[in-house]
Amino acid sequence: MAKSLQLQINSRVPAKNWHDIQGEMLQVPHQTLWTHLQFRRYAQCAICNLHVREFFQNHEKIHQAGIQEVIIFQSTREQLVDHLHDGKVRVIADPTRQLYDAFGVQNSILAVAHPAAWWSAIKGAAQFGVHLPNGVESMFGLPADFLVNTEGMVVAVNYGRHADDHWSVEDLIQQRSAAR
Repeated sequence: MAKSLQLQINSRVPAKNWHDIQGEMLQVPHQTLWTHLQFRRYAQCAICNLHVREFFQNHEKIHQAGIQEVIIFQSTREQLVDHLHDGKVRVIADPTRQLYDAFGVQNSILAVAHPAAWWSAIKGAAQFGVHLPNGVESMFGLPADFLVNTEGMVVAVNYGRHADDHWSVEDLIQQRSAAR
């Protein structure tokens, strides 16, 4: 399979209406809020869950910064509903990797083999347990972050080099402030 093209700053994200795991429609781009799209690995990934909890806990802070949070997983809706629904942060199931491919988000053995991911893997496993990917999920998915303005332009982007290479809440808010 050929590598998909990675988006850059000033790339346009086509206007789409997506459905989250609750079946509710969400707009990207949003009319009044910027959108943070974060691509994660799979529903019960210890590293992903550690990271996602930070965003769940800081939902209000993110919203006050003018950002809607959208988290995409290479998992089925059923896998996600059981593990990752807080009612505030929008979560999208993408088991066929259509969004991953459209945004150029890749897989790599370095997702888990890179030493920089090991400490978060240990912390996440201690907190959430060890769960291997199931079905269509992959442990080799790399994370990615996109900040999209209300016109649908990518204003900041991060393609992770390993499973723990992603923006924190503070990184996201700094990216939003810098891109005004």
